[in-house]
Amino acid sequence: VLIASGSSSIFRYASYVSSGLTANFSITGWLTLNAVWSSGIKDIFTYYYDVDNRILIQYDVDTPRFVVTKVVGGTVFGASGSYTVTNGQSYHLIVVQDNTTLYLYVNGALLASISATATMTDGGTIALGCAATGATDGVDIIVDGWRIMPDDISAVQADAIYDA
Repeated sequence: VLIASGSSSIFRYASYVSSGLTANFSITGWLTLNAVWSSGIKDIFTYYYDVDNRILIQYDVDTPRFVVTKVVGGTVFGASGSYTVTNGQSYHLIVVQDNTTLYLYVNGALLASISATATMTDGGTIALGCAATGATDGVDIIVDGWRIMPDDISAVQADAIYDA
């Protein structure tokens, strides 16, 4: 399912049913940061059903890293990996959930992973470049080719998607 391509800054799609985020899945897309903020963590991708059921891809500028978090039934699964971004440069992100693990790939390389086996609740809000809850604290980004795939993919497939 293609959710966004060629958008600038904030994209929000409310009540996204049949997202494919309920079991094994992959989320993939390109982003270009137009301006790196001075401090703190900002949301890049959010799937938000409620506070106890959500997925976040964030960037932390204070300790340069991407952070992926999955919350299911109030249980938090999180992983992060050091990564410094540059204004105007494009980055390809893939988040994969298989039967046992949540993975974060940046530019085709595995950056972080953590054990996370729970399923999600369908019908939440998807947002790129901002919080899904309606917060105005957005990130100045350009997104391209963001997709949700209802199956997990392998490391080889993640690298092939990046190379395509």
